[in-house]
Amino acid sequence: MDTKENPEDDHLPEFVKRRQAEWEAERRARLERVNDEVMRATVAGIREAGPEVRRGRMDFMAERGRMYFHTRDSEEEKAREPWSVLMDYWDKYQTPAPELETLCLERPWSLGEYLAPRLGLLLWPRLHPRGKAHYLAGASWLFRMGTPDKWLPEYSDPEVAWDEESLAAFVCNAIYFNKNDLFLRTVSGQDLRAMTIPRNRGGGTSAWLEKYIPNHERPLADVFFECAVRSRNPAVARYCLEHGADPNIPVINLASDYHEWFSALSYSLSPFSDSSTHCLPEKDENGERKEREDMAAIILEHGPDVQGHPLEGLNKPLHTAWVWRDRSWVDALLRRGAKFEGGYFAREPLTEEMKREVLPQRWAWGFDINVRKKEHLQELWEAAGSLLPLAPWHHVPWYLSSHAHGGSFSNFLGLVLVWDDSAMLQKYFAKGLPMTLTLPDVVMACKGKAEHALPYLLGRLGVDPHATTARLRNLVRALVPE
Repeated sequence: MDTKENPEDDHLPEFVKRRQAEWEAERRARLERVNDEVMRATVAGIREAGPEVRRGRMDFMAERGRMYFHTRDSEEEKAREPWSVLMDYWDKYQTPAPELETLCLERPWSLGEYLAPRLGLLLWPRLHPRGKAHYLAGASWLFRMGTPDKWLPEYSDPEVAWDEESLAAFVCNAIYFNKNDLFLRTVSGQDLRAMTIPRNRGGGTSAWLEKYIPNHERPLADVFFECAVRSRNPAVARYCLEHGADPNIPVINLASDYHEWFSALSYSLSPFSDSSTHCLPEKDENGERKEREDMAAIILEHGPDVQGHPLEGLNKPLHTAWVWRDRSWVDALLRRGAKFEGGYFAREPLTEEMKREVLPQRWAWGFDINVRKKEHLQELWEAAGSLLPLAPWHHVPWYLSSHAHGGSFSNFLGLVLVWDDSAMLQKYFAKGLPMTLTLPDVVMACKGKAEHALPYLLGRLGVDPHATTARLRNLVRALVPE
C-alpha cells in the first residue's frame, strides 16, 4: 500500500518496517503457492489425520501457554498448519469451494477457530444447532481481539444447542475476557451443577493431576467459578456461587512453572496470583472506573473452609493474608477458625530421613540459605542451637510462594522477623502464634535489621536478647555469604 495512505508508517522503526515487509512477502508467497489442487490435498490430509481437534481456553493446564503467553504447543501448531493453507485459499479466491465447504460444515469447531472472520459467517446459516454451538466455542478465543462483532453472528438462543464441551469453552472465554453480558445470556436456564466436564483433556500433566484429583469430572459451576476467580471477575464468581459452585475448589497457578495450588479463598487474597489482564474494571457513565466487589469477601459469604484446601497446605489463606500484611483479613480468618498450623509439607507424611535433615535437600533451594560449603549447614545448625532453643525445620508450617520461574518457602514467625515488627509479634503471640524458631528464620532475620523483632522474641524465649542477636549475626555473616 502506498505510504501516502499510511503516513504513520514513516514513523515506524526500521526493524519494524523490515519485519512487516518480510511478513508481506511471506503472505504473497503463500498465496502464490495455494490453488485448487493444494486445497483438495489439504482437505484430504485433514480428514486422514483423524477426528477434529477441539481447542478451548478453559482452565486446563494443557492450555497454559495459550492462556498466558499467547503461544501454541507443538500439537496445536501441527493441527493449525493445514487450516492455515485453507485460510490462504480463502484469502486468495474468496470463494468457498465445495470440498472446503463440506469440511467446514463437518468440523464447525475448527471453522470457528480458524476461519471465523473469513468463511464462518458465510456458512453460519447452514450449521445445525449443535454445529452452531461448536462454531461459537471454537471462535470464542477471538474475544481477546476485543471485536466480537466481526465474528460473532446474530443468533437467537433456541437455535444453538450447547453441549458441555462447547458451553465450557465459550463461557470460560467470555469470563476470561470480561464479556459478562454473554456469560449471563449463555448460562441462563442451564443447570451448571448437573453438567460436568473433565478437568484436563490429556497432555503431560494428566498423570500428575491424577495423583491429586482422581475424580476429573467437574460441574460447570465449579469450572466457571475457578475461571472467574483466576480472572478477577467478582460478578461472575458471585453468580456461580449462588448457582451451586463449591467455594472450596482447588485453583492451580497456571502462570508458574511450579504446580502451585491455592484454594479459591487464598488465591483471591493474593494480588499477584495469575489473574487475567483482560478482565478490567468497568467504567460508569462518566468514564470513571467502578469499584469492584472484594472477591475474597464474596467467597467468604458462601461458607468456605477458612483453612483452605489440603493441596495448598492447610491455612494457606491465613498465610497469604499474612504475607501481604493484611491484618484485617488475618484477624477475620482467625476469628473464623484459621490456625497457625498445616503448611506445604503437611500434605503428605514426611520420611524419617527428611525429618533428620537440617533442611530437606530436595527443597533446599526454597529456604534461601546458601552456605559456602555443605558441611557449613550442619555447623550453622549446631552453633545457632547452642545459643537459643532451635526447632527442627519441619516443626513449623511452611508455604510455597512461586513466580514464573522460581519459588521460596516462608512461615508465619519467620516473615515477622524479616519485617522486624515486634508489635506484630506481641499481638499475634496473644492470638496463638507459636514461638517456634527454626534455622531459616534466624538466618533471614540476621540478614536484615534484627533490631526489634528478633531481640523481642529472644527475650520471650529466656535468652539475652541483644548479646545473642549479635552472636547470631556474626555466625550468619561467617557461614552464609550475602
